[in-house]
Amino acid sequence: MYVGTEDSKWQAHIVDKYKEYFALTSSFLKYAENLQDEFVKRKIDREELGAEGIVLSFLFAKSYKTTKAALLLCKSGYPEDALILGRASFEAALWALYIFKDRESAEEKAQAFIRYDAIDSKRALHKLLDAYEDRDEFRAKLQEALKEVEKGLPKTEDECKRICKLADKTVLDLAKNAKLLHLLYRSFYRESSSYTHSRIRSSNSYILESDRHIEFWVAPTEKGLRNNLIHMCLFLWYLMDRFNFLFGLGADEILRQKWEELDSICKKTDPQD
Repeated sequence: MYVGTEDSKWQAHIVDKYKEYFALTSSFLKYAENLQDEFVKRKIDREELGAEGIVLSFLFAKSYKTTKAALLLCKSGYPEDALILGRASFEAALWALYIFKDRESAEEKAQAFIRYDAIDSKRALHKLLDAYEDRDEFRAKLQEALKEVEKGLPKTEDECKRICKLADKTVLDLAKNAKLLHLLYRSFYRESSSYTHSRIRSSNSYILESDRHIEFWVAPTEKGLRNNLIHMCLFLWYLMDRFNFLFGLGADEILRQKWEELDSICKKTDPQD
């Protein structure tokens, strides 16, 4: 069994070899921080923020933090594991693009996004209750949790249907809305899902066949590093763009420049690399 360690020389080599990609990601993270700082200076209270402000702030912060974590994993030689985080960042971007497609429907969609959580939790708890039908000690705890969740449920069936229509969306639904189906099936999302759900097609990143024997391969790698960082920047850009759109932070020109930087490096990167 070969177990690779986080060799500082190896990391230095990787950081130097892919310095353009690491610099791009760091610059996107830095600008995300600038937008957050500008927003905080305005001292917008929760009531003024509204449902749409709460939802977008959450999605933006999540994407920012996830991108930072993915950057650290890539620098350490674990881009496949960073792909798993990228999947979450992609979904955050899809939700932002759907909810904040325009100002007119943003508030209604954001409220539905928040309220759908109780509906989704109720469904999950009912499945668990069915699974633990012979375990009274677990069922009692689940029943208690269900009572708490039910406090946040819509009061009428019509209201429930309205919320589900707006917020019960699959990743496919959201990708269609954002015209990003190519990321869903042809490249990023399908590959990241392979690692997330341990599909056998991702096995060559972890085991090797040598002389009809299996060897474990858990050493740091460069595999997919460049495209991983490009996608993380893309998803973070979508969040920054919608954040600027909703709060009018005056970042249009800077965001245009960041898009051009991303597009330039993307054009010279093999999508299969």
